[in-house]
Amino acid sequence: DADLQRTLDISAARAAQLVPDLIAATPPRSFIVHNINFPSPCAADTPIRSTVPARVIVPGLFGPADDDGSHRFIFKLGEDISPVEPLTDRAAIESGLISHTVLNYTALGTNGSAF
Repeated sequence: DADLQRTLDISAARAAQLVPDLIAATPPRSFIVHNINFPSPCAADTPIRSTVPARVIVPGLFGPADDDGSHRFIFKLGEDISPVEPLTDRAAIESGLISHTVLNYTALGTNGSAF
């Protein structure tokens, strides 16, 4: 569909614009991930907001075992239990904004913040 293709093209172009600055601002081997999410539709002037990950309860990510012992992934949006503030990635997307969440994996398992 033409609208979806337009959104994909614009999102890819916006991502390509962001990457050089994100790379420059991120120390090498720092275990920091920049998670960028684009709404649909997305326009060339869609604002970007700093966000945190939504707090989502997603029960049962995998179906029962098949005869060969494998499991199938089952996608569910889950229940968002996030507070109103700070702005979450999910709330930004639902508001038609581009979300940028910095995930700092060096903080996992510590008392520091992972985002």
